[in-house]
Amino acid sequence: MAYLTDSSQQGRNGLVIVDLGTNEAWRHLDNSQYVKPTQGHFKQIWGEPVYYFDPQPGYYTYDPTGADGIAFADNGDTLYWSVTGSRYLYSIPTAYLRDRSADSEVLAEAAVTNHGQKGATDGLMQDTNNYIYAGSFEDNAINIYNPANATVTTYVRDPRIGWTGESSRFLH
Repeated sequence: MAYLTDSSQQGRNGLVIVDLGTNEAWRHLDNSQYVKPTQGHFKQIWGEPVYYFDPQPGYYTYDPTGADGIAFADNGDTLYWSVTGSRYLYSIPTAYLRDRSADSEVLAEAAVTNHGQKGATDGLMQDTNNYIYAGSFEDNAINIYNPANATVTTYVRDPRIGWTGESSRFLH
């Protein structure tokens, strides 16, 4: 199975699941609040506010980027993701994402866990201890989410750390 995020700035956001054995693909959490940017989320990079110009209404607005960062924990049984236009970290058991039954979308929506704020980032990475590393470009830092005690701590902070990106694997 492959798990991807749809972070479109001009369409619906969601999680895309691909069965590599059958070449079938489907979406879950399609346009859900958990994959969309937070209204009014303005961020700073290197101390400067970042605004996005939306040509449709013709004014500057919040970051419209949806679900982007992705990582696994629990040997691939849990998928974590973050939204670039937000500071929140979410997770879901991957069994809900593989489900394609008639009520699977309702079940998936109900199975999402909001782990709170972890800093503004687009990249996530996991390690063998199930820690989730998240770049925090507003703080020039890399933060760690520990699922065992639901805490976010700063791993490293340095003014030379800019926009920390994603190098996480997405296959399981």
